Amino acid sequence: MARGGKVKALDEAFRDAEDWYGSALSWLSKTDQVEIPLFYEEKEVKVSHSFAGRLLRLLMQFDRIFVETLYSQECGSISADQRTTTIQIAAKRITAIHQLCIPDTDKFGPDGTLISSHRSSPDGHA
Repeated sequence: MARGGKVKALDEAFRDAEDWYGSALSWLSKTDQVEIPLFYEEKEVKVSHSFAGRLLRLLMQFDRIFVETLYSQECGSISADQRTTTIQIAAKRITAIHQLCIPDTDKFGPDGTLISSHRSSPDGHA
């Protein structure tokens, strides 16, 4: 169970991701798009924690970014490189949240900064 500084770090990572996703979706809404038929699989999910709900919203927004970049690329509004870069950045935002949830990252200061972790030093060692 995350507490204290780790909760603050998670909240900040979510806020950063949510802000970036909002900006990306706003940018994509201004591009010309050609909708192509895609098939979706629906899954029912029970959300038991507010962070889980936030993660689910980000995943749904990731899906929208994936689809809207495809539609924009098909229309010629964005390049294949722009699409790839946008999807990679979106994935990195979710990966950053995932890494904060790894049990060995439980050493956080009250301000949410990571202290004494193998990932916090440049060579990968504490």
